[in-house]
Amino acid sequence: MPKILLIEDSKTLLKHISRVLTDGGHEVVAKSTGSAAVEYLRENTVEAVLTDLYMPDTDGFEVIHHVRALPQPPPLIVMSACAVASGVFRDGQALGAAASLHKPFKPEQLLSVIDDVLRSAAV
Repeated sequence: MPKILLIEDSKTLLKHISRVLTDGGHEVVAKSTGSAAVEYLRENTVEAVLTDLYMPDTDGFEVIHHVRALPQPPPLIVMSACAVASGVFRDGQALGAAASLHKPFKPEQLLSVIDDVLRSAAV
């Protein structure tokens, strides 16, 4: 069962996305702040990281930098509800994100992107 680190500052979305991923057969480690996620990654490994880009403390861009510095960085998926998401996603992907999701998204879209990224990482 692939372990996904989910980082989302909205408690409602954190619960919803966690449930979708768990129902889709993934183990989920949910963190509501980027700093908590970075701390978790200091001692633990995951198969993928799904992060919101805009958060109050440590934002998703800082999380990306930390993940990319790991000896074996897991693939990153960025998500945002930002109105100018296409430019934001380009920036995230330029920093090393494997995929992006524009909120709101359907559960099927989330699971499809996660599965594609995990499959690509396994190759």
